[in-house]
Amino acid sequence: MGELRTQRRLWAFLIALALVLVGCGSGSDDDAAEDVATTAATTTSTTEAPEATTAEPADETDETNETETVVEDTASAPAVFDPDGVVLDEEFVPVSPGSYRVDTIGTPFSFTTTEQLMVQPNSQVFFVISDPSNQGPDDRDLVFQRITAFTQPSNPAGTTEEQDGGWPADDVAGWLDALDDGLVVSNREEVMLGGTDALRFDLKLADDFECGEEFCAGVSTNRLVTGLSLSPGASYRLWVVDQVDESPIMIHAAIRNDSGAAWFDTAEAVMSTVAFGPSEPNPIPAEGDLWTLGLPADVPAGSVELPALGGIRFELAQERFIFQNEDEHHFVDTDGPADSELMIIDRDADENPISTVDELIAAVTADSVTAEELASTTLAGFPARVFDLEATSPGRDPSLLTLNATGDAGWRHPLDARIWVAETDRGLVMITAEWFEPDADIPGVIEQSELIVETLEFIELE
Repeated sequence: MGELRTQRRLWAFLIALALVLVGCGSGSDDDAAEDVATTAATTTSTTEAPEATTAEPADETDETNETETVVEDTASAPAVFDPDGVVLDEEFVPVSPGSYRVDTIGTPFSFTTTEQLMVQPNSQVFFVISDPSNQGPDDRDLVFQRITAFTQPSNPAGTTEEQDGGWPADDVAGWLDALDDGLVVSNREEVMLGGTDALRFDLKLADDFECGEEFCAGVSTNRLVTGLSLSPGASYRLWVVDQVDESPIMIHAAIRNDSGAAWFDTAEAVMSTVAFGPSEPNPIPAEGDLWTLGLPADVPAGSVELPALGGIRFELAQERFIFQNEDEHHFVDTDGPADSELMIIDRDADENPISTVDELIAAVTADSVTAEELASTTLAGFPARVFDLEATSPGRDPSLLTLNATGDAGWRHPLDARIWVAETDRGLVMITAEWFEPDADIPGVIEQSELIVETLEFIELE
């Protein structure tokens, strides 16, 4: 269980950070934070791989972006959408060989696998399956998502502001034709996926490509909720699927290095079985404030209303990135390795129920953590107790300190934290100020969390 929770937090953090990195037009963990930040700094989905990862022979023109599109001639019958396939609506769970249906990205689709796989994120218009030993984004994964824009093809490394709305998502051919030479396109083909028109191509960064300041090289975004950017040393195979009047679907397989090249064969085998149901709208609307829908977004300073915890309102002193989760574990970012977190706790790592502050503190301090109680306060009109927590053994197994929020996600005690806990009519609510490195802006994150606590209201959303 500890390994699955670690992967959940790793993927969640990287997806959240990707929203900042892949802004083309439109988090946080504990001991792993430094490694995660290093990986994510070039990723929304990242990896590079050798050209020898494609089944088709490459000729001398494959290294240019002016290759002629080839229409694939296949005698095999197209896959047919299976509405009766087993619905995959969980995430971070193993998948046995069989036929499945996915509804996460709006338009339903089905696929069959003959191998054991792993479902990674499966929410917020983002569905990922991977090799069971996957260690994070771009490590032998297959990602399904919608897109609302490509990056500017002449400046894929440009900042969010420079992207100026990006390139139309329904013109992938034009985007490829105009793409900067630093993004190497090969094996470009028009194909059919389950009777639906698609364009398939391989993509990677040239060895001498100069990465941008915000991200290395962006490819696409879905209103900054999901997206894809490339990182040096990774290889990608992409399929862009036409949805007529709706946002296109983009699928990509990725590997981090040559040792993962066999993953492309696995991905192709899965893709040969993919078929789509009737086209449905992108679940992320084209207009409106994303945070009011429970989606990750940059939220302006002032009074903010969120569907988190059943509907809340609080004050922000400055614009912050807020990552909301369906499992009621939410993150308010800062400028450094620290954040404020809001959650509802209902059981400990061993599934024992937790309904009181005393029970929560007993679970937190069961191994290698001390708690010092500070002056009490109120939270949303309920009495709240305040504690400073300190990890006395930083090398401990973090799974021993996991507290489960509603659902199957959890919370790990970082290096140090201040927590506010209240027994409310919505459950045991905990708000934290957490930092993951000793040089973090500790006073800043405590001040941010204090403002959230002081101004928090429970509200009923329409």
